[in-house]
Amino acid sequence: MKKAFALLLVFAMILSLCACSGGGSTEPPAASVSQEPAAATGGSANTTIVWGDWMLSEDAYVGIYGAMVENFDAAHDNITVETYTQPYSSYLDQLLIASAAGNGPDVAHIKAEWLPQFLALGVVKDLYPYVSQEVLDDYSSSALEAATIDGKLVGMPWFCNAYAMFYNKALLEQAGITELPTTMDELMEDAAKIAALGTDENGNKIYGLALANSGLEASEGYNLLPVLWGYGAEYQDPSGKIAIASDEGIQAFTAIQDLYVNDISPKGASFKDIRNLFGQGVIGFYWDAEAALSPCAAAAPDKDAFYENVGAMVIPANDSPNGYGYLSERYMIVFNSCSDEKMEAVSEFLEYMSGSEAIQVLQDNNQGKMSSRSSVMDTVFANVDSEITKAFIQAMGSARSLPSGNLSFLDADEILSNAVTQLAQGADVTAVINGAQTQIQELYDSQ
Repeated sequence: MKKAFALLLVFAMILSLCACSGGGSTEPPAASVSQEPAAATGGSANTTIVWGDWMLSEDAYVGIYGAMVENFDAAHDNITVETYTQPYSSYLDQLLIASAAGNGPDVAHIKAEWLPQFLALGVVKDLYPYVSQEVLDDYSSSALEAATIDGKLVGMPWFCNAYAMFYNKALLEQAGITELPTTMDELMEDAAKIAALGTDENGNKIYGLALANSGLEASEGYNLLPVLWGYGAEYQDPSGKIAIASDEGIQAFTAIQDLYVNDISPKGASFKDIRNLFGQGVIGFYWDAEAALSPCAAAAPDKDAFYENVGAMVIPANDSPNGYGYLSERYMIVFNSCSDEKMEAVSEFLEYMSGSEAIQVLQDNNQGKMSSRSSVMDTVFANVDSEITKAFIQAMGSARSLPSGNLSFLDADEILSNAVTQLAQGADVTAVINGAQTQIQELYDSQ
């Protein structure tokens, strides 16, 4: 990670030198970054701000996220929002490079686990001087504390995905499961019963519980944390030391290994693969964000039948009746390159996008985005009818934030993912997890 940042900073310096000497441009490559203005609907604009979001590059989401911008423009005749986007696979790298060179967007949507990298570059503005006290008071104290570093609000909490568990009602019935699992042990037992069904009527393998382990995607490592928590293990102990090799941790990773070696979970599957398989009706349980239900349904032979057959519940745990999902938190960050003259307009944009009107757009489009602003939860989620959404609201009550504050968290995620690949191949659990714990601890100690 340190080497990557050194290369990044060198590259940023080269870009800056080229711009100063007239030998090049610090603008992002036109072929890979869109900065087309969003549709403005009002009078003449006095201030233009640029908003970065990878969702604007995805066909399934550009209309939804673009609608929020259009609504903002309609209500603010003096502000125009232009967009900066990249495909998800390159968004983070390109945003780091652009912000280091001082030519990124004014404000950008990021995952919470990405924040330490931008803080290490020193490119993020403190938002406390610009966000109204009324809006700050609307947030939960824990949300603001998580986004406050050294007394500075380095990210505006936008929304969060609470991860809960989907299940296939028909497969549970076929396996003779009449009650939903309430502990992690029961979940593993039920998953084995479902996998024992063998194949469906078309000869497709049936899996009980699916966990991604392609080794190709970020978050495959920390997606396992609900299993650790479910067995009473922790990622870090109270002193901050990595603790995945505790007795409870070994128990959890042994259960994970059993899923793969006994063909209860597919091997080498990405999140996309699992969503497709769940949509096709051959996975009993898996956890995800609520928004993932749409791509699952897209893979189903009959969408209406799929929605009738799917249920959702909190991920169970041995020591908690409420279970433990996790929160994938999203922030809006503002870069130092954004001029002070723009900050009034930017603060209006931040407050609008985190408010009820914008989150309602996401809810109306079944995106399952929850908020840490009390007014939003009271307004948008007070009277939901969907049993699926109700399960995710329940999951919000016990979901745990990812331990993503360390710069090495994403590298640690990769180490965990590699460890699980070894476990799936039958390697010794204790040896693999002790080795992973040592590697992660050395990363953290090097900061």
